[in-house]
Amino acid sequence: MKSFLPLILGFVFHVSFAQSADSLNQRAKSFFYLNPDSAEFYANQAAIMAAAEDSLNDLAEAFSNIGFSLLQKGLASEAHQQFLKAYGLYLETGSLEGIGSVQNYIGNVYSNQGRYQEAVSFFKNSRETYLKAGIHKFEARQTGNIGISYQKLGKPDSALTYLNESVRLYESGKTPENADVIRIYLGRTYLALGKTDSARILLKSAVRSVSNHPEHLKFLAVGYLDLASLNVKERKTQEARLYLDSAFSIVEPHDFKNEIRDFYRIQAEYFELVGKPEEALSSYKNFIGVKELLRDDDISRMTADFQNSLDTELKRREIEFLKTDIRIQNQTRIFLIVTVGSLLLFSIGLGVFLFLYRKKSKELKESHDALKVINLDLQDALENVKVLKGFIPICANCKKVRDDSGFWSQIESYIMENSEAQISHGICPDCMGSLYGIKKKEK
Repeated sequence: MKSFLPLILGFVFHVSFAQSADSLNQRAKSFFYLNPDSAEFYANQAAIMAAAEDSLNDLAEAFSNIGFSLLQKGLASEAHQQFLKAYGLYLETGSLEGIGSVQNYIGNVYSNQGRYQEAVSFFKNSRETYLKAGIHKFEARQTGNIGISYQKLGKPDSALTYLNESVRLYESGKTPENADVIRIYLGRTYLALGKTDSARILLKSAVRSVSNHPEHLKFLAVGYLDLASLNVKERKTQEARLYLDSAFSIVEPHDFKNEIRDFYRIQAEYFELVGKPEEALSSYKNFIGVKELLRDDDISRMTADFQNSLDTELKRREIEFLKTDIRIQNQTRIFLIVTVGSLLLFSIGLGVFLFLYRKKSKELKESHDALKVINLDLQDALENVKVLKGFIPICANCKKVRDDSGFWSQIESYIMENSEAQISHGICPDCMGSLYGIKKKEK
């Protein structure tokens, strides 16, 4: 029952006050540096509320806040995954401010993992994205992050350029407490350049100012560690011990792993300096243990990155295979359509041709049959035709005609016997006059 009590209380709390995803996100941010566990809790609640409200921007911000909370606990790989979720959502909504924010967070991830060149690239991209959106309020932060990354890359000249510009931007924006955070890294850069006096002045001044701002505890621990390291190198054991204890009181309860690693390294050097080899050995072992833990986190990250790359490659190949398969299916479909269409057109053409051929053949046959009938009729006619030809002997007086047998017959009989003609009789006008006295009519 006790294990469910926090959940019940949390549920009652949120129902009673009806907090929105936005208010939960703001509450999460207030715990970033003081209590990352509480920040993560409220960010998770914001994610649930944003999903219920179907608010992509609030959901993206919740994922960013979860990631930053994890980053504060030294869980860089897990934080990276949350930032990638947020980045995808911000791309979907087109929020340049959100994209710039996530780019900055991913830069912090790479910085925590010691991948400072990649961190510089993301911090610069973040600054450009913000400026493209017309947002200048984060320019000082991005410039400072670039300078810090250059400092860790061992490029002090570039680091000084960006860090000094960041201080100027913070002071012109009336946020000197943030300028003091950057001054801590300026002090660290001066240490790298061997300018110990300038480094000490800057670090002490910055630590004094930052200590008044609880949200900057991590940077305060960085300042204490730098001052401890400086005093160890100058063999000032009492001051070194004081700064080490101050740093430990911050990094141990908040589980700032990178700073805990640096603490054990500097403390080992301190114990060597004061002649306590056993304590020095113990601190070195702790240093190596935390370093290995961070290395394991790096290995986990690299394994996760490799798995992501592998998954991406497999998905790419799967997509290529699907594209090829679709292309082959489309080509096959087109081939089948063309083939079937061609066969259909050929069939239609052949059908039309056969229809016309049969029709023409029928017409030709009918014509041939008709001609055959006509030819038969003509043949019959020709066979029945009697032609009169040659010389016909005829009497000059009585007009009788002699046939081939030598008999004389009337011309009418001869014509009827030797042709198809039929003879009829009548009297011409001249004979009518001579026989009957009927005169021919004048025309």
